[in-house]
Amino acid sequence: MKIKNNLPNGASIGDFKRLALKTKEFFGKVILTSVRRPFLYCFLIFLLTLIFGALVFYKYVFLVKKTNPEVLMPQFSLDEKIHQEILKIWLEQEKRFNEADLKAYKDPFEGQVPAVEEPKK
Repeated sequence: MKIKNNLPNGASIGDFKRLALKTKEFFGKVILTSVRRPFLYCFLIFLLTLIFGALVFYKYVFLVKKTNPEVLMPQFSLDEKIHQEILKIWLEQEKRFNEADLKAYKDPFEGQVPAVEEPKK
């Protein structure tokens, strides 16, 4: 029984093995070089970060100033019925809050054993 080959035309498993081996070899050389020359790689990473930061800055500062997008302010509309309902709810909550403030609560420490007095010298 033959297994169907689902690889692209003209490709074989050997090609992928060779590609994987070459890729492994390439990254091995990159890592080895980075260990031998750390200053060079730090400088390279710094330059790449600087370039990336410059591109982001260009996109979000210079291009925005160049195009001057129009900011459309949404129309403000107040539904008076909903406003009155919310106001009514707030007033009810405030009334309940003020009523709770007037309640006299029992002192939980009333009738407790008094603290021990220090002896006189």
